[in-house]
Amino acid sequence: MSSFFARIRFRNPMRIESLRQRIGLLVLMPVGFMLVLVGVSGFVFMRGTLFKEWEDASIVKLQRAAHQIDMRLGRVNDWIEMFHRTSDSRGGPLIQKWILEQIKALDGVTDVRLTWVKPASSLQSDHMSSRQMAKGVTSMMRFNRGRSAEVTPSSYNTETGRETVSIISELKDDSGSVVGKLVVSLDFQYLVKGVKALVWWQTEQACLVDGAGRYMAHSESIMEGRKRFGETDDPFELALLKAMAQKPYGTLLGPRRPPDQVGGFYRLSLAPWTVVLFAPCKEVLAPMTRFRNIYFVSGILVLLSVLFLNQRVVGKMIRSFIAISSAAGQVARGRYGKPLPIHGHDEIAQLTQSFNAMVEALKKTDRGTSEE
Repeated sequence: MSSFFARIRFRNPMRIESLRQRIGLLVLMPVGFMLVLVGVSGFVFMRGTLFKEWEDASIVKLQRAAHQIDMRLGRVNDWIEMFHRTSDSRGGPLIQKWILEQIKALDGVTDVRLTWVKPASSLQSDHMSSRQMAKGVTSMMRFNRGRSAEVTPSSYNTETGRETVSIISELKDDSGSVVGKLVVSLDFQYLVKGVKALVWWQTEQACLVDGAGRYMAHSESIMEGRKRFGETDDPFELALLKAMAQKPYGTLLGPRRPPDQVGGFYRLSLAPWTVVLFAPCKEVLAPMTRFRNIYFVSGILVLLSVLFLNQRVVGKMIRSFIAISSAAGQVARGRYGKPLPIHGHDEIAQLTQSFNAMVEALKKTDRGTSEE
């Protein structure tokens, strides 16, 4: 047995140190791989979730903005529709005059004009009594229900000094010929003031465009002297314009992967206008960026903790191996020394105990041989 130990060369500490490194790698590699896998999959999932949340929230915001404008237009349209329904009613001119007065009194209305195609001498309706004419009732012509009102783009009115839009209804006779036109002008700023007061309109990139993409209202951050949405031939803006022409509302991701911009739009019901909202992806993904930084720092702390535990647990095991290896080298030279200390009750402790027992057995064998 002593000859066995005598053949041992004391390169074991270097080999054991190499074992320490290999064990460290075996521990760190799966932990690092798991952190990367969880991080990447978590980022992909979180990115998709954030995009989905932004899309849902933007549609709600845009729908609310469009509803506010539609609601203001709807009040005027309701009165115009009432005006149409009185075309054949008894006492129509009196009712129509009253309706026109009510329209003039509506908030935001700057002008109401009813014009007839035929000469003034022929404007007397055959159902207007002389009593009504004596009261100064405006001359009215018999007409069928008018065509649905259309809303014109906004324009500057030199008479009122305001930017206005017009709701136009054509009045037709039984043959379908246009006999008159009702034009109601509204202050455009009144229509959009509720929208401009919204917090997201003031803080995010948003605009209101007509069917041709011309800016009607906008947040200053995206205007920068431009007059039309998509005039710079930006691929994302052109893609948004194309989507706006095909659908009443929706969202769109930029062409890059991952996208650099996201956008949403919602078309009004009562006017050929569309509310548009878009944002850089870095703003949408800001929570993920903060989480990524926290995750990165946390990952480093986890790896350092693993290294620390590796030093504590594996280091203890390696030190025991080194002690046993060193003692074996001494035994090979005939120096038995004191028994190695035993710590704990784990496998290393059992190995140390077995080594001590073996050394004691060798001592007895050597004493017996020397006595003979």
